[in-house]
Amino acid sequence: MERFNERSGPFSLASKRYSFLRLIREELDDALGSYRNQLELKHTLFDVPGLSGKQPFSCVVRDLGARGTEDKIRRTLRRFSESMLFTQDNEDSRFYDTAETLLELLIHCRSKQPAKRKSVSSQFNLQRPKELCFLCGAPSEFLEYFSNHESWALIDDDEKLKLSHKYCYKHRPKRRDGTWNPEYRRARRNRENFELEAERLLNQSAQPALLKPHTGTLDIDRYIMTLIAQTTLQPADEDKIRNLARKIVNYRISDRKKQILMLVATGHKQADIARRLKISRQAVSKALASIPNEFRLV
Repeated sequence: MERFNERSGPFSLASKRYSFLRLIREELDDALGSYRNQLELKHTLFDVPGLSGKQPFSCVVRDLGARGTEDKIRRTLRRFSESMLFTQDNEDSRFYDTAETLLELLIHCRSKQPAKRKSVSSQFNLQRPKELCFLCGAPSEFLEYFSNHESWALIDDDEKLKLSHKYCYKHRPKRRDGTWNPEYRRARRNRENFELEAERLLNQSAQPALLKPHTGTLDIDRYIMTLIAQTTLQPADEDKIRNLARKIVNYRISDRKKQILMLVATGHKQADIARRLKISRQAVSKALASIPNEFRLV
């Protein structure tokens, strides 16, 4: 990590010659590989990117993207800390801290700009992270203003400091008048489902032709693969993928509905689907009627 930090000056995710992927491959892949070989069996049971499996960390970041890798690390750490295997001994703490360090590294890589930009007329920090909204794929409120020179010039420094770099205007926790935003509250309640759907879609978009075991249920996994193939989304389309995940959650496209859609796409009749899923035919019909056309498979 010290060598990584020393060399990271000219590197960024936006650079082709000095890409962070190259720096991760040169400085971290071998070190993480050596650490993986020392892990206890219980730690290898949790699929933490870079700390489990045989795939180098740089390859995981390349396939999932920095944001997708972050989301996967967070979800896996949450499962580990809630499991019976987590005893908070020295090895557990070391494993957890290492994963947290990788998270911090990814956030640094994602927010770092190729060159510093200075504001001559104000004390405003232009190096604040500029990223997507935590609850959808829209640009953060800060990024939306920052990327539009005319809008940026129209607001004063005090207003700039109030811009959120975590949420878009629709999902910012509080409105400008100080009242709580109901859209934020609604999206916050189902954030875990949103992160799960976004992780599945990002993971599948990295290898769209390969059926991945997202849920362990074949019909649901095939639906996710077919949906990604149908939309032609790739990891670089992270904003569109996250917006798609937000729609899936908002329209309540549950795993059962995904299964029904996949069975319909493969030619099964509603009565056959009802028998297969052990539900009533009316339940199948009602589920299909509640699903927008954009989620139906061609």
